[in-house]
Amino acid sequence: MLSPKGLFLLLAPFATAVLAWSSYEVVVRERASTQSRIYWQERTEVQRVVEHLDAALSTILDREAAIEYAAFEPYIAYPHAISDRVFATAEKPGRGLADTLYLPSPLLIGETNFQNLGLDDFYFEFSPRNIRAESVLQDVRAPSLPRNLQAELALNLGHTTQAQLTDQERKLEALVRVMGPEGLVNLASHPALNYSTPLKWSRSFTPLFVKRVDGRTPELWLLRLVDDKVRGVRLQGVWFNWTNLHNALVDLGSEKLASGALELTPVIGPDTATAPPQESTSTNAHGTLKNLSLAIDIFDREPNQLDPWSATYTSLVGAWIVFLCSLGAIFFAIGRAQSLSERRARFASVVTHELRTPLTTLCMYAEMLEAGLVPADQHQSYYRTLKNEADRLAALVDNVLDHAGLESGRSSKTERVELGSWLRDWLARDAATHPSIPVQPDGKLQGDDVWLQVEPHGLERILNNLVSNARRYGAAPLELHIDCTPRQVRLLVSDGGPGIAAPETLFDAFVRGPEATGGESSSRGLGLGLSLSRDLARAMGGELELTSRGPAGQASGSNGATFGKNPDRTGALTTFCLTLPRAQA
Repeated sequence: MLSPKGLFLLLAPFATAVLAWSSYEVVVRERASTQSRIYWQERTEVQRVVEHLDAALSTILDREAAIEYAAFEPYIAYPHAISDRVFATAEKPGRGLADTLYLPSPLLIGETNFQNLGLDDFYFEFSPRNIRAESVLQDVRAPSLPRNLQAELALNLGHTTQAQLTDQERKLEALVRVMGPEGLVNLASHPALNYSTPLKWSRSFTPLFVKRVDGRTPELWLLRLVDDKVRGVRLQGVWFNWTNLHNALVDLGSEKLASGALELTPVIGPDTATAPPQESTSTNAHGTLKNLSLAIDIFDREPNQLDPWSATYTSLVGAWIVFLCSLGAIFFAIGRAQSLSERRARFASVVTHELRTPLTTLCMYAEMLEAGLVPADQHQSYYRTLKNEADRLAALVDNVLDHAGLESGRSSKTERVELGSWLRDWLARDAATHPSIPVQPDGKLQGDDVWLQVEPHGLERILNNLVSNARRYGAAPLELHIDCTPRQVRLLVSDGGPGIAAPETLFDAFVRGPEATGGESSSRGLGLGLSLSRDLARAMGGELELTSRGPAGQASGSNGATFGKNPDRTGALTTFCLTLPRAQA
């Protein structure tokens, strides 16, 4: 059957393994949760950038879509005018302008939506059915580039200048050069433009990134098809300054970034142009706008580090501390319980044996005296034996009671004692019944004017126990060495006996240690002397320890003392050291 300590040692590793596995699972899940949180934080940041840029592009597209289809003509005839302000009247019979009211297009006089930002680059229109590659410069019309009579009218009325007309002519040529005549003609047939249902008046622009013929950075176009039932279907477009728009979008998106840089890349399909996806997407590092075929990439972002310490880890450490402390407390409690059980068993065995011997003697001698079996001349010897056994029994009981009181925490009542005079009295009492004890060094008794705060009876019991053990188990020479320091006093009792073979259990209660030869001691006693002496010393604020095992072993402690007059004998004697603190002045 397993003992409690064995059962604990069997179950403790299992409980530790379960807690370790649970801790590992918690740490793994915590790291996964943290990584997921970091991922979604990064993705939310990208989503904010995407939504911010989409909102900005929606504003641009909506404002451009608000331009009436008629505004793509330099001058708007009165039936199509949306304002009652008449900027010009012309009466030129035979020229087609007689008695007709005309309004200048806002695109002619420079009232564009984003002129101050430098985003609008060039407005144009052409008929998809009539445009030809060989005459593309004549077939493409621009509201800022009036021709013939409209050019004369614009110059006369100050709606434009010759320099502006020259500049717009260069832009038209650049438009043809960038797209190429064939590319411009084919632009109207792009699948993103719906020919089946062109609006009568206007429709929203479709933003497209179109490849240049020279392979450089794609150009951004806003295109729409309109049909006014008079001039037929026309393709109207805006050629944006992509460089300026790109820089403006990067600045807007960077406002939503905690760290890192923003990169915007046009998405070009295999058909040389790509319509916007109509749905925005985002990951933790990339995004796509819904209003423009534009990919967003975030780089040089400061990495979001995993939190090296979190509340979960603190809880785990706390749980492990509590668990290990609980294991230690349980192990300590089991050890104490087992030790108490063993001590109880030793106590019952030793005390029963030691009490039975004097009780047996008392009963036997008392019965013999009562029955008249003892001659009259031996009565005194029997009475002396009865008294000695009664004193021995009383001493056993006193030792047990004192040991129990000290273990329960009972404090001793100390008083100031002058060491020199007290030692002289004690040595005199001891010399009355035993040979005198030599005092070292040099036979001089130290301790005069040295005061201790001790319990005199307890100090006497300690020295009596040490000297009694030395006389019982040891051999000559028996010496008392006194060493006084400013803070403490050390009393060393030495003998020249065989030494201590097993010092590890020397101060255990109810344990009678083996002699130097290794055999069990046959001397009578409870095994409480040294244990009780150490408890008494500690109760007075001191300590009792074995500093030299004698011939049975090497010195287990060093106090720097020389035993006797010959320094070569250091460590050859069995020595107990009683250390006591000096009383405060």
